[in-house]
Amino acid sequence: MTETTTLDALAALFGPADSLPAVAAIAVSGGGDSVALLRAAHMAFKAAGKTAIALTVDHGLRDASATEAATVAGWCAPLGIEHHILRWQFDGTGNLSAAARDGRYRAMADFCQGREISHLYTGHTRDDQAETVLMRLARGSGIDGLAGMAEQVPLWGITVLRPFLNTTTRDQLRAALHDIGQGWIDDPTNDDAGYDRVKARRMLDTLAPLGLTRDRLVQTAAAMARGKDVLDAAAAALITNAAHLSPLGFAKLEVAAFQTATADTRTRAFARLLCLVSGAHYRPDYEALCAALGRVTGQADPAATTLHGCVLRRSGAFVTIMREPAACDRATRGGLSGSAWDGRFDLDSGGQARDPSLSLRMIGEAGLRQIPKDSETVSEAWRQAPREARMTTPGLWHGETLVSAPLAPWSAAPDPPLITARIIWPEPC
Repeated sequence: MTETTTLDALAALFGPADSLPAVAAIAVSGGGDSVALLRAAHMAFKAAGKTAIALTVDHGLRDASATEAATVAGWCAPLGIEHHILRWQFDGTGNLSAAARDGRYRAMADFCQGREISHLYTGHTRDDQAETVLMRLARGSGIDGLAGMAEQVPLWGITVLRPFLNTTTRDQLRAALHDIGQGWIDDPTNDDAGYDRVKARRMLDTLAPLGLTRDRLVQTAAAMARGKDVLDAAAAALITNAAHLSPLGFAKLEVAAFQTATADTRTRAFARLLCLVSGAHYRPDYEALCAALGRVTGQADPAATTLHGCVLRRSGAFVTIMREPAACDRATRGGLSGSAWDGRFDLDSGGQARDPSLSLRMIGEAGLRQIPKDSETVSEAWRQAPREARMTTPGLWHGETLVSAPLAPWSAAPDPPLITARIIWPEPC
């Protein structure tokens, strides 16, 4: 393959010039896949008169990580590509691989939100898709898991796109880099058999004689994805018919209407509601999900149930799903975040610079006590909302004094710092 043909073909996978965003971020670790993504994106965006910005997350998990990030910066400079090194540090809790993955994406999402960038491109390939399906098959995943990764997915306020996912292999990307004399960094963990993905990669070569090839697994993922779309549409219709989604960030579910659907549709819709209310990207554990659903729909007045960062409370014919205050406080304490607040609310300061003495935290019990019950500005929707729902909305604070509650709406002064909040209810919900 020649340089022009190869890069042209890869660049074409980003789509027509007029469909590209004005500015996009490119995730570049320094590995062969991401460096090929960088070079192809640079060609596509430059030809369209648009801008691609490179982001490298220094996770600090290996001694060479800082040097590798600097190497990527060195590759970007002569091409005129703006490059940023973001840092993430493991806090020692949970699974390291999962925490590192989420930490990288959160760091990049925060950067993108701060720069008003809506699209982040990653270099996942057909090989990644095949390995993902095989690993999920080994874990006993259902149709959702076997659908593999999506080419486009919303994540923490941005859209992640994978232009190579179902079209291009690792070997093709590395051949393209070789043709243009572009180097890349080989991560030693890619040969560490202690990782499931490395095991899956090696196992695929063993399974190929049985017909379980990478291509076959990618085809399986595509078929499962089409089935998943049908099931997701049924769940979305059920949410529309049986649930009310409040602009204050909670959901109210009519049990009788909900129970008319099939068991799979109910569990799928229930998981979706929990993700919407909690701001979580990943679904809860299936067994825990089914157990909680049985408790809140099968009894008249059970005690409150917590799951996936939500509080579930049955009252008569309805189940109210609210953000769990303790989980919201853990997720949002520490001030203003670049990405959607608690994964649920878009915030807008009207272009004003943020006063460093102000912080954004959940309203909480302390905030509710500071909002006068007789305030004329507070809406009826706020007054009627469950206490947990009001507590877990964003508030602007000066120390321990609540300055404003944008969703009430209420402020402590006639002319408070401007900030508005809007709930994110992703389509089709």
